[in-house]
Amino acid sequence: MTRAIFAALALAGALPGCVSAQAAPPLAAAPIPKAEAYLFAHMTTPDYGGLYYAVSIDGANWSELNDGKRVKPDYRGHADITRGPDGAFYLVGNRMEPGPHIRIWRSTDLIDWQLESDFSYDLSALPGVMPGDDWFGAPKMTYDPDGNRWIMTFHSANRKKRAMPPGEVDEEFWSSMRTFYTTSKDRKTWTTARRLFPWDDVATIDTILRKADGEWWAIFKDERHPSSDVPTGKSIRLAHGPTATGPWSKPSGKISPNFHEAPQLLPRPDGSGWYIWAERYTGQGYTLQTADSMAGPWWQTFANKQTMAPANRHGGMIPITRAEYDRLVAHYGAVAAPTN
Repeated sequence: MTRAIFAALALAGALPGCVSAQAAPPLAAAPIPKAEAYLFAHMTTPDYGGLYYAVSIDGANWSELNDGKRVKPDYRGHADITRGPDGAFYLVGNRMEPGPHIRIWRSTDLIDWQLESDFSYDLSALPGVMPGDDWFGAPKMTYDPDGNRWIMTFHSANRKKRAMPPGEVDEEFWSSMRTFYTTSKDRKTWTTARRLFPWDDVATIDTILRKADGEWWAIFKDERHPSSDVPTGKSIRLAHGPTATGPWSKPSGKISPNFHEAPQLLPRPDGSGWYIWAERYTGQGYTLQTADSMAGPWWQTFANKQTMAPANRHGGMIPITRAEYDRLVAHYGAVAAPTN
């Protein structure tokens, strides 16, 4: 069956486990870029908020760099790296402390980073956010070539987090999470944030925005607790739209099992489709989903076909060139991928 037929069936809901979307189909698919290598900038379970590197040639098997040690000791945050229109790389961090404190670094080689911005974002004007709330969760930044602008997404809540007994989670707080976005031309001055999605019945976190198959896609975690009424809870879902800020389709069905978060999108090395990596909530390793097109159907790959250090946690994955891969390995040294 051709890729086009698969996409059409997926959108119509005719394939089990496929992505369902609104009636309007995505635009005609653009060629999927081939990738020579990949970088995963991440934290670890014992060092939550630190910055570590892993690299891969095939996007499925990863080797840690720097002997599994931090590559930037002063970094704190949920690592997110993106490539700008100037060819340089931009790294976002949020200090991992109360308050919306954001830092942005710039690098031309992924080794030496220069601090470019250090600012606190004003959350007081956010629509639907609890007054006085200072939660600025997991900022992600990408460049929008269509709008010639930078877009940063983050999540915040409209309920105060309650003190809970040991071992219990305040699901009302997490189910109140909503995704916001702000834009900038220079990465220093940012617009007043707005809600990214129009849905009031879906809690969203860990949202990334990517242009793929001729459209913009929002890839996010449904932060509601799973149940018979919410079978998509704590899973990865998608929405698509004509611009980086929508308008968005209805959210897809789940493309990962429940209790997954922090999704990352990569093209397959040969350009034949896509990978979405997602962390098993919380800190139980990563799983790999794949599809021939963003419209699906998506399926999970066999665990023995992928390798990654089990302590790896949230982070950002990007395609890099083979020359960039070789430079990183030469500088940091690579630790062989674990054997499953």
